[in-house]
Amino acid sequence: MFAGILTQIVDWLGLPVLAVIAVLLIWRKTQREFPYFFSYVVMVEFAGLARLFVFYFARRAYFYTFWITEVLVAVLTFFVAYELFVRRLFPRFFAVTFYRYLFAIAGVAIAFTAVHAALESHKTSLILALTHGLRILLVTVLFFSLS
Repeated sequence: MFAGILTQIVDWLGLPVLAVIAVLLIWRKTQREFPYFFSYVVMVEFAGLARLFVFYFARRAYFYTFWITEVLVAVLTFFVAYELFVRRLFPRFFAVTFYRYLFAIAGVAIAFTAVHAALESHKTSLILALTHGLRILLVTVLFFSLS
C-alpha cells in the first residue's frame, strides 16, 4: 500500500516542478528568448494536469488521454531539440554546405529507420507506433549531433 502511494507521489511530482519552471521563465522574461522550451514546459504541464484529472475522474479514458498528449509532447520535443542545437549550440551550422547535405541525408535515413522500426510491430496502435517512431528519431538525431 505504501509503495503504491509513494509511486504516485513520485510520478506526479513533476507537475509542481514544471509550474515553478514556467513561472521562473516568465518572471525572468526569458520565455521570448526560449519560445520552444517555454511552449514545451507549458504543454507538458497541461498534459500532466489533463492526465491527472482523467486518472482520478475518468480512468477508462486515461489510455487515450495519455497517448494523445504523448504524441503532442513528442512533437514539441523536436522543436526544443531544434532550438537547442541549431539556434544555441551551432548557430552557424547551416552556413557550411557540407553539413547541410550531410544532415539532410542523415535525416532521411534516420526518419526511414524510425518509421520502419515503429511500424515493425503489427500489434501496436498507430498512436503508439508514431510515438515510438518520434522517440527513436529524436534519440538518433541527438546521438548524431553529439558524435
